[in-house]
Amino acid sequence: MNRDWLPIKTTPWTMGLLLSLLILFIQTSALPDRLNLWLYDIATTSLPAKPSDDVAIVAIDELSLNRIGRWPWQRSVHAEVIRKLHAAGADTIVFDILFPEPSPDDATLARAMTDHGNVVLPVYLSPPASNYLLSEQLPTAQLASAAAAIGHAHVELDTDGVARGLYLYNGLGRHLWPSLSAAATRTAKREASSHGAAPFVNVRDGYRSVPLAGGAGTLPTHSYVQVLNEPTTPGLFNGKTVFVGATAAGFGDILPTPFSGLSRPMSGVEFHANAYSALSQELMIKPTPRWVGPGLTLATILLLAITLPRMRPTRTLLACLFTLAAVV
Repeated sequence: MNRDWLPIKTTPWTMGLLLSLLILFIQTSALPDRLNLWLYDIATTSLPAKPSDDVAIVAIDELSLNRIGRWPWQRSVHAEVIRKLHAAGADTIVFDILFPEPSPDDATLARAMTDHGNVVLPVYLSPPASNYLLSEQLPTAQLASAAAAIGHAHVELDTDGVARGLYLYNGLGRHLWPSLSAAATRTAKREASSHGAAPFVNVRDGYRSVPLAGGAGTLPTHSYVQVLNEPTTPGLFNGKTVFVGATAAGFGDILPTPFSGLSRPMSGVEFHANAYSALSQELMIKPTPRWVGPGLTLATILLLAITLPRMRPTRTLLACLFTLAAVV
C-alpha cells in the first residue's frame, strides 16, 4: 500500500495545535465581543432587574417645555421644584442638568438647595470649544458649595453604540468624581484620588454594567410642570431619591439600550436613575478579571485535545456541542 495515502494520526498535540490556531483566529476577530454583548442583552432583557421602591424621575418633557417656555429656564424655577420636592419629603434630589454659567438666580437656587440639604449636581467632562483640551464643566461656585455632592454624568457606549454601563468614577488627572448614581447613594467620596495622571488626562475607574429595570418609561416618572404647579399627592416622593432631568427628544440626551435600541431610546436621566436603583440594591454587574477569558480558552483546548482523539468519531460531535454549551 502506498504510505502517502495513509490517514494522519490524531494525537493530543496535533489536536491542541489545530484548536489553538482556530481559537486564536476567533479571538482576533470581533466575534467574541459581539457574542458577549448578544448574550448579555438576552440575559438582561429576559430577567429585568427589580426597580427600587425609593427612586422616581421628574421629567423635563414636551408638556413642561410647552407650558413653561423655551429652554433654559430661570434657575428660580428649579429652586421652586426643590421646595416642592422638599415639602413632599424627597430624601435626595439629583439634577442631571448642567449649571456651568453664572446666573442672577444662583443665590435663590443655592438657598433652596441648602434648605433641603441633600441635592446632587452633575459635572461633565468636555472641551469648552474646538481645539481646546478636555476640561471639567462644573456648576458655578455658589451652586457647587450648596450641593451635598457632585457626580459625573457620563454613560459609556459599547462598540455597537448601545449603552449598557458606566464608570463609577471619572475625572481628570488626580481627582475622580463619582457617578451621579454613586453620589446619590452617599457611599462615594466627593473626590477620589486617581493614579497621579496628568491634569488633562481622562481617567476612569470601576466600570459596572447596569441591569436595567426595563425600557424607557419603566421607572415612576412625573412631569416637571405638574410637580411645579399642582398639589403633590401625599407619599408620592416621601423618602425617595428623585432624579430631575430632560426626557424631551429635542435635548438629544437619548441612549440606545438593550431593551429598545434606536426604536425607543432611553433618556440619560432615566439611565442614571436605573443605575442608582441597581447600585442601591447591589445589583450592578462587575466585569470578570481579564485572565478568565484566556484561562477558560486554555482549559477548553486542553480538555478537547486530550479527550477527542480517544473518542469514537460518532461521539466527537456530541462532545464538541456539549463543550460549546458549557462555555457559553
